[in-house]
Amino acid sequence: MLAYYLIGVGLTMLAVAAAQLLQRLKLKRRMCVTNGRIIGWRQRRDLLVDRRRSNTFYNYSKIIEFEDAGGRGFVFDSNVGYPLPKCPAGNVVRILYDPSNPAVAYEDSGVAFWGFASGLLLLGILSLISGLSLT
Repeated sequence: MLAYYLIGVGLTMLAVAAAQLLQRLKLKRRMCVTNGRIIGWRQRRDLLVDRRRSNTFYNYSKIIEFEDAGGRGFVFDSNVGYPLPKCPAGNVVRILYDPSNPAVAYEDSGVAFWGFASGLLLLGILSLISGLSLT
């Protein structure tokens, strides 16, 4: 029974990952590249709980501003988190943005743009292999 569950979960993850990858490929084709500037870091609290104690950890993401081709300014939070701020405010980073909707923007890095879909693809493959090995 566990084998079929793992196979089902793996196939579902692979389907969602494939849809995400196709969506990202389509988006990547029409995106524009520009430079943005880090204007600060957003601190988010991550709470990890175990049986003995609760630990609070913090995750930091870049707050980035950029201008589109028309000169309009936008600000967004990078979707990549770090345990500590990695670089000072004022540093320049490459930005990908959708020209039809510049509010949709990403830091131009593999993790920021492809990370979720790639991680889901890997987990789907591992789940599928685990399920198939149990049959």
